[in-house]
Amino acid sequence: MKISHQFYDSTLSFENFSIRRIIISVIIGLLSAFAIYSVFYIFRESFRLMSFMGKMVPNIFTEKGRWISNLFFAYLSLIFGNSIAISLLFSSPQKVFSRRNIKRRKILNEQALLNLNFVYWFGQIGLTFGIMTISIMDFQFFPEYYIPFVLLILVMYLETFKTLLQVIKRKKHLYLFFHFLILSFVAFGFSMIDIVDYKKLDENILSNNPVINLPKSFYHENDEMYKRNQKVHFRLTTDENDELVIFYEGYKKVGLEEIHSLILTEQLNYPDYYKYRMLVNIAANDNLKLKHIKIFEAEIYSIGKRKVRYDVLNEDVRTYRFTSYGFNKHLNSSILEHKVDYGIPPLPPLPIPEYLEGLTFKDTISIIIDNEIKFNNHYVKENNLVKLFEKEIDSSTLFLYEINIETSYQNYITLISAHNRAVYNLRQKNTILDFDFFKRDYRLTEEEKQELNRLKEQFPIYQQEIYLNK
Repeated sequence: MKISHQFYDSTLSFENFSIRRIIISVIIGLLSAFAIYSVFYIFRESFRLMSFMGKMVPNIFTEKGRWISNLFFAYLSLIFGNSIAISLLFSSPQKVFSRRNIKRRKILNEQALLNLNFVYWFGQIGLTFGIMTISIMDFQFFPEYYIPFVLLILVMYLETFKTLLQVIKRKKHLYLFFHFLILSFVAFGFSMIDIVDYKKLDENILSNNPVINLPKSFYHENDEMYKRNQKVHFRLTTDENDELVIFYEGYKKVGLEEIHSLILTEQLNYPDYYKYRMLVNIAANDNLKLKHIKIFEAEIYSIGKRKVRYDVLNEDVRTYRFTSYGFNKHLNSSILEHKVDYGIPPLPPLPIPEYLEGLTFKDTISIIIDNEIKFNNHYVKENNLVKLFEKEIDSSTLFLYEINIETSYQNYITLISAHNRAVYNLRQKNTILDFDFFKRDYRLTEEEKQELNRLKEQFPIYQQEIYLNK
């Protein structure tokens, strides 16, 4: 019995394909690739836009990061489209291979399994990263991910040709090279296509949820210390006329005159114990003039709040959108110099002593804050501030901040964070116990509480502010 050559012949020549079938397969493959690219794009944008909700920093891609993301999706989409085109070419018997040819079946099975397995795997991974992107981590395209992305693309691409290369008669590597060159050219073209107008979307959402360029700081406290404190969040920026713009809880634009009622209304939701523990978080642009901060703080003080929390820059690009850094600062009555009169009568004074009330000091060190910082009548560099504070801090010294209110918020944060860092360093160096100073009091042992109180008395934070150019 003579066996048909189509059954055992495992070679392939592209001349055996009809031009019409090749064109149809390529067109369907490209259309499928573009549809898959669109799905990837919309999937990514949907999760990115979800990250704008709440108090997190909006997830705004850089142009380079967006392009690399698009290119990665374009390659994956075209590999899928290529697999679909190959499946169409071999989907029905023709003179290239017979229906019974083992190689034909293997090629078809590989394309089907590649698509189904990768869709299942990538769907799980993509959903996981998508949810994590809007909750606990940021998945930008950092340089350390480039190699895994390139390897994934190469493996996926070569997987589609695993059996096909075995049956091409000649010049198989040349075919493969030019095919990948064309696929890369199309991928770069796809990567330049934006399925949605992301700039308009970002602009509309950022109008009520602006990105704040937080100031750098020498010091920050662990947010875990204040997880039992109720917090209200305000973002401060300015408009084109240098007028203060306030966003309440990250998305609601409010006027300065509304702060009084907003906080009092918020306090109604909590028992008295938590009302007095409520912290007012301030997130403000580093280049904001300090006078705007002080006007806002005067409003806070008039409501009965004696402490605010400044948000500062978290320089870890992987966590900055989800983990906020900051530290607390006491307010004193001098801030009322900046109070704007709206005709609202002040609240009765709280039954707690004023900050620094009843204290006397043997020495006062003057620090002038302007475009430069003058420490005890000497101009100093920012990097030397912590050491200068460490030399002067004790229980009988007051640091008097003489502040030009036209200076930047960054200059102000630089000074007070250096003061806080110096106090922390001194306490850490002089403790007789090995424990975490950032633990909350309710988690300390009695011995640790006594030691912490001793260190607070020995190395306190005593500072007072007076304002220039009001």
